[in-house]
Amino acid sequence: MSVRTDLAMEAKELVTEEISGVEERQYQKQNMQITHVTIKDETAAQTLGKPIGKYVTIETKNMGNKDANNISEIAGVLAEELKKVYHVRNEDTILIIGLGNQAITPDSVGPKTVREVLVTRHLFEYVPDVMDERMCRVSAIAPGVLGTTGIETGEIVFGLVEKIKPNLVIAIDALVSLHAQRVAKTIQMTDTGIHPGSGVGNNRKALNKETLGVPVIAIGVPTILDTTGFFKENFSFFVDSLPQEVMSKKQKDNLMTRVSFWGDESFFVTPKDMDELSDTVSSILALGIDLWLHHEMTEEELLLYR
Repeated sequence: MSVRTDLAMEAKELVTEEISGVEERQYQKQNMQITHVTIKDETAAQTLGKPIGKYVTIETKNMGNKDANNISEIAGVLAEELKKVYHVRNEDTILIIGLGNQAITPDSVGPKTVREVLVTRHLFEYVPDVMDERMCRVSAIAPGVLGTTGIETGEIVFGLVEKIKPNLVIAIDALVSLHAQRVAKTIQMTDTGIHPGSGVGNNRKALNKETLGVPVIAIGVPTILDTTGFFKENFSFFVDSLPQEVMSKKQKDNLMTRVSFWGDESFFVTPKDMDELSDTVSSILALGIDLWLHHEMTEEELLLYR
């Protein structure tokens, strides 16, 4: 069975033995579970199937709550954690890329976030007198997908980087999870960049420091569940938990072989209210990114520019 997950914490959970090149720490913050996973060497990277780097995950059951106070609370924590991943200077130029297909609800988080995030680069050029110097120069674009544009996302982003010359690229995308309780309830951020479409097996050119020449921070929310991985993890756990007198090891092995019809034919499912969830998630990401980039300003001050 092929198991796919975009979350580093889930990849680590799949490995039962101790991995020397991985550090993990967890803590609570305002009823949110924060997990830091650091992959330190190539051996650990190959074991987990994730690049060397830092991965920070925020888990909260309140992600779908549309209340403004809830959105502000989660966005505030997101901004604090992003500051630990990358320190932004006021004079920096930032390019934000909203990956995904806006016409497909579970894949629309990137484009929707770009639509809400505060863009300022043009204002510094045309109305510099009204701009606050505590703000970064921010550009944002949703480049679409290969099937509708005929252009690889990497080609578009590379061209923009050549023209704008940003200090940092931020890539926002929908992710794949193995666990239903993490779908639309988890935010992952990493300094390793991203492979657009990798979660559903559509590997494209990576967007990272090696390909673009500037740091790339990837931010994502799992919006779909990989049923192959979900089935394998839960069904195998159930079978393994059966006592020997109920089912022998040989019988367990035979049973797992018989259900291997799942094979590599993954099915992806999404919550029935994903349209509303994606709107709320995008608002959280946009506000969190704004608070991170313009870190010397308050939410109230930023609202004056929206």
